[in-house]
Amino acid sequence: MQNIPGVQSAAVGLTVPYERALNYAVRVGDGPQTGDQDMTNLVYVTPAYFEALQILSVRGDFSR
Repeated sequence: MQNIPGVQSAAVGLTVPYERALNYAVRVGDGPQTGDQDMTNLVYVTPAYFEALQILSVRGDFSR
């Protein structure tokens, strides 16, 4: 796809942002909720996914 004239960037993802993807049950391994079960979404993407969608990534500590 990247070789098609006019294509600036290409990537592959299981879904687009904010769309529900694969739901998995996970068990909390440590902390105050150790052993609790919760649900999480899992999305597979290629390395250029965020760049192709022009989504900036932020690095930092978001703990509260």
